Amino acid sequence: MNVLFVREESHWLVDMYRGFGVLSQLRRIIPDLNIIEPVHSVNNQEDIWKDVIQADVAYFLRTDTPLNREIARTCKIMGVPIWYDIDDDLFNLAPDSNAHRYYSMPEVQKSLAWFLTIADKVTVSTHHLKRIFSKYRPEKGMTLDTMIPVIPNALDTYVFKDVVQYPEAVPLKRVTWRGGTTHKDDLRAFTDEFIDFNARTHDWELHFWGDDPYWISRIGETEGTRPRIIYSPNVRKFYEYMNVLRNKVRAFAIVVPLRKNKFNDAKSNIAAIEATYAGAVPIVPDWEEWKPFEGALFYSDKETFRKALESVIEMSDEERKDRWEKNLKVVMEQYALHIVNVQRATILNQLATRENLNAR
Repeated sequence: MNVLFVREESHWLVDMYRGFGVLSQLRRIIPDLNIIEPVHSVNNQEDIWKDVIQADVAYFLRTDTPLNREIARTCKIMGVPIWYDIDDDLFNLAPDSNAHRYYSMPEVQKSLAWFLTIADKVTVSTHHLKRIFSKYRPEKGMTLDTMIPVIPNALDTYVFKDVVQYPEAVPLKRVTWRGGTTHKDDLRAFTDEFIDFNARTHDWELHFWGDDPYWISRIGETEGTRPRIIYSPNVRKFYEYMNVLRNKVRAFAIVVPLRKNKFNDAKSNIAAIEATYAGAVPIVPDWEEWKPFEGALFYSDKETFRKALESVIEMSDEERKDRWEKNLKVVMEQYALHIVNVQRATILNQLATRENLNAR
């Protein structure tokens, strides 16, 4: 089975959780799976058909570009089923996001809506996305779950087999935030709570990994030779990133400060999955996608966020491990790739054999 994998550009995290990483591991379920990427199309749009003719299914990952629309149109003409996967509410990026200006352009939003409408199958990463995108999929006689299946982000349990083992390294007295430049305003919203945590403790670190919230981290520069608010650049090779997170960062807790807005409402629980792999306690919003993690510390507003941070200070290693065990059970039952990819394999087989394929 040949799957034409179409995307805009490679993003290391998206590619791992929704793209080449998960598609590659599908070979363990579909041995004859072959992933091909557009080669002729990039050089000459007149040669798009040379890429499409090789494909049994075309998998489009959160794309909207004119070139990829032409590839999709060619797929429709040549009868190649289109699977469109999207893992963010790209219609409602927060203004502080670097990508907000681009995705706010009317032509880009129109293109996203077009893909959601013409695809033979649309999949998403969260239940919130399923509900808000349902207006583009008005199939009659179909349940919402059938119309837009949720394929959650999952830990690659083929590679990260050691997830079932509690990390041997002793955790540091460290609370880590991991992320990028798209969440600056989320960090700003919780500035007072972070600063208060720093003031209440004398031997705990706040660690910002991936972006430097200078208005917080500069506080540490006046506190001696070993500041307790530290920043380190991200590691953009996924498997190395996960190794560093588990064995070098060694955070006691991983914190996810999110404001309530349309974009954040659609976010998945990747941070809780990664925290579980690292043995850390996740501090997360008490929203739908995060609720399964029974071992997490939940917050609903700034005050409960503050209390969650404070509770980490007094938490014993035994309680931390107990919380990890609860979260591990959730990951292995709901967010393990060897389980989640069965759903992808079923969809691929249905599309490749044209089962339940609605003409659109």
